[in-house]
Amino acid sequence: MTLGSSKKKQVILKSQFGHYLELVKTINYDELAQAGINIAFNFKGINDEIAFYMVIHGYLAAFDSDRQKETLIRQANNYRLNNDVTVEDLDQFLEVVWDDYQVRMEASDSENKSDNNIIARHGNSQKLWNHFMAENIPELENKRQRYLSSQEW
Repeated sequence: MTLGSSKKKQVILKSQFGHYLELVKTINYDELAQAGINIAFNFKGINDEIAFYMVIHGYLAAFDSDRQKETLIRQANNYRLNNDVTVEDLDQFLEVVWDDYQVRMEASDSENKSDNNIIARHGNSQKLWNHFMAENIPELENKRQRYLSSQEW
């Protein structure tokens, strides 16, 4: 189905009224961005299922706030832990979370090198993300440990 199809137009229109699930399940964010379509998401209207499909279909890019991205990842993780998801969707979720984790760690490393006193709301953001990854996404634990080992001097 092409972006110009009437079905996709209906899905996009419905999303403007807070009906996000069909949009995020069927249309990748890149496709919307390439077409110049901006969706204004009401963050309170995003449940765990919507968050899961947002994460696997690239909608993290729609949010500037790291806090919102983190919340979406946590909601998505909650959904995948409590529901049966396809192997393909799980693989995509793990890939997106891993990529986001690496970006956060590299950004945190560069920030910490210039200022060793960067404290998030509840502590160092690296520690928070490492704890989240270790406790909630065991599938990536070995990969995370290898990554952390490679980052040590």
